[in-house]
Amino acid sequence: MGRQGPVPTEPVQLFMNHVTYEPNTGCWLWVGTTNNLGYGQFTQSLDGNRAIRHKTLAHRWLWEYLFGPIPKGLEPDHRCRLRSCVNPDHIDLVTHRENVCRGNAARLAEARNTGLNTALNTAPTSD
Repeated sequence: MGRQGPVPTEPVQLFMNHVTYEPNTGCWLWVGTTNNLGYGQFTQSLDGNRAIRHKTLAHRWLWEYLFGPIPKGLEPDHRCRLRSCVNPDHIDLVTHRENVCRGNAARLAEARNTGLNTALNTAPTSD
């Protein structure tokens, strides 16, 4: 069976075909192609020419589509810490230093939580 209905031609329609909503977190999960770090990749034709294609990170593409260019010295940071999320409400523009600090803090918190859970699950019981 072939695709039914009109084929989307607008970039935002093409983009949203690769997004699924996760109701528990509010994340918009990119289900298209990802890079080796887990970030979504969006490829679009330039000037309608299918031979000339441009690939960009999906969360950056949507941010710039909605709000304009990302200012020099800033980069998008996922507050939800999920690289495949493209929800603009989950993205802050921050310096690279802030982005790294937030990521390190999240990894440290996760390690603490995992360690605590492991310790609680393996603690000896008094029988």
